[in-house]
Amino acid sequence: MKKIWLVTIGIMISAGPLMAQMTTTDVKTGSTFLGPVGGIGNSWVGYLPGNAAFKTSGYAGISLIELHNPHWGWGGQVTLSSEGYAVDYYGTTQTFRPLYLRVPVRAYYFFGKRTDCIRPNLYLGPSFAAKLGETNTVSNAYQDYYTAHNSSYFRTFDAGLDGGGGLDFRVANKTWIDLDLGYYQGFVDAVKDPGNTYNPNHDLDISLSLLFDIR
Repeated sequence: MKKIWLVTIGIMISAGPLMAQMTTTDVKTGSTFLGPVGGIGNSWVGYLPGNAAFKTSGYAGISLIELHNPHWGWGGQVTLSSEGYAVDYYGTTQTFRPLYLRVPVRAYYFFGKRTDCIRPNLYLGPSFAAKLGETNTVSNAYQDYYTAHNSSYFRTFDAGLDGGGGLDFRVANKTWIDLDLGYYQGFVDAVKDPGNTYNPNHDLDISLSLLFDIR
């Protein structure tokens, strides 16, 4: 009996480091990450008359990443995204804010090892959006007036290419924070301007997501 106890204790001591390694190595082939995501940045529309002004963009939604091996994976997001543009005409600023239901689909590449606590990443893929609503705001720096009303200047569908990169930080077992810098280049004519020119959407943003390994 004494020998059995000694053997059991020896096995438990030997298995300790292995169990700790299994707990630390929580990013494995077949991992599925899901969690909330939010971003903020600057959006604009190309080839429009007037002087382009800074237009704050923002979005929030759900992010999903599926790892097929330690480096490659795919993923996507479903977000509500406030985009648009602002232009200045002789002291008057006009701002158009379309609200999109946007769905980017991405291929991911992760650098480093799956045991690392910080992993850089790159992503690229198409992005599709359907317009849910739109607001047009006009303000004048020289007069005290401000108006806002609904409009239909933007088209109901948008599509383009979404790419970027960032860092993934392990904050707990099977829990990561993903900080990314992304750029969106629209491919379709986004607005119904009188000149019927080609006016694609653009967006540059920083995003933050909290991802949980659910598998």
